[in-house]
Parts: sequence; structure tokens; C-alpha cells
Amino acid sequence: MEHPNDIQAYGCVTKKETLASYSQGESFKEFVLEANEPFPGYYCAGNLPFGKSCKPSYLFFIIKPAIACTEDYIIRVTQKIKQLYKFDFDACPGQLTLFNNLQPHIRIHTEDLSIIPDLIKAYKENGIVFQKNKKVKPYTSMIRIKKYFDLEYISEGVFKLRDNEFFKYIRIPKEIDWKSFETITMTIKNTYDFKNYDYALSAIYQKCGFEDYVRIFSENCDCSKLPMLRQKYVEEIGKQVF
Repeated sequence: MEHPNDIQAYGCVTKKETLASYSQGESFKEFVLEANEPFPGYYCAGNLPFGKSCKPSYLFFIIKPAIACTEDYIIRVTQKIKQLYKFDFDACPGQLTLFNNLQPHIRIHTEDLSIIPDLIKAYKENGIVFQKNKKVKPYTSMIRIKKYFDLEYISEGVFKLRDNEFFKYIRIPKEIDWKSFETITMTIKNTYDFKNYDYALSAIYQKCGFEDYVRIFSENCDCSKLPMLRQKYVEEIGKQVF
């Protein structure tokens, strides 16, 4: 049952992860990166939760800018591909840091990596121009993706993703930079008993403008701890001088 405070809107997620050349894409002409350690704050030190055999697969198609509104164009092309083919995948446009520059990309999430060559072909047939394949050793990248949020209200300032309850969102009072956010998160993890989660920044576009959130990823999240976690972020952000 929907709640009047549920959120359906576009916005963006900003996060830091380790990327490298796609291990199964050495023969590709197209440039594809993969997240070697997705959600590092949760899957810490390469450990997997009990009973879990693998981590989620996230790839990044590194492309050339198409038009002035590249991200909007990618969304339309993705919509067309999903209508024409039976590929089971999620795709989000965005930018990431690579070779000290911001590069446009398409973030791909799929459980069936065998579709990747056909998916690349489909994007190319619809006007997406890939950068040429390069060998990239693991490096730390700042990643921004544009996506649609469908969030269910849990409590004041606390939400969960409707189609994946592992993702929670807690509202914070204002925009903060990544360095400050990372420092605040480490402080909270060292002083609060809810520590096992990955974190990212989110901004969701509402009627009043952007609202800012912390994205929480955890497969064993105790939702009763989220209001206090939100309060701790609010308090720590209030201490910061920006």
C-alpha cells in the first residue's frame, strides 16, 4: 500500500569504488570497466556474507559524448532496447573519473553476463559510440549515475527502495562534499553499533529542488536502527563547517 510520503522521482547517486578492465572483455573492441569490489563498505575485505556465493555484477560501458544531453539520450536508447529485446538488465547513465578526467558511461547491472556482447551491439546500433578498449589496472574512481528512484516510506526521513529492500535512503539536511561525507561516515561507524553497510550520496529532484540523502546498502539491515543512524548523520553534519 502506497504512503503519501513515498517518493517517485529522478536523481543521482555518487559513490567511490574500485574499477578495472572487464576481466571477460579482453577481446572486445569496446571499452568496458567492471567494479571489482562492489559495495566495499558492506562486502569489506573481500568477505561474503554466510551463504552468499557471489557479489552483484556491475559493468561500465565507457562511451563518447553523443549530444548535448547525453544522459537523456542514453535513457531513451535504453528504453528502446528493452522494448526490442528480452535482455534482463538495468542501465543508468552517468560520469566517472578515469585518467584524471570525467568520462561518460552507462552503468550496467545484470545477472546474465552472457548478454554483454549483444547488449553492446544493441547500443552501438542505436547510435552510442564506445571508446576504444584499453587495459586499466584497478584504481579508485568517483562514480555518478542518474537514475529513477521509487522509494517506500519507512519513517520520518527514512525510505527503502521498492524493488530491492537491501537499499535504504536516509534524508540529510543539506548537500555535503564526498570528503566530508566519508569522514562523517567513518566517525559514525566507529561510534554506533550498526557498522556493516556500504554508503553513497544521493540527490533526488523534487518540486522544491534537490533533497539530499545517504544511500545505505546492507543485506542484513535492522530497520529499527535507521532513525538513530539518520540522527547521527544530522548531528555530525551540523558540526561541519563547509
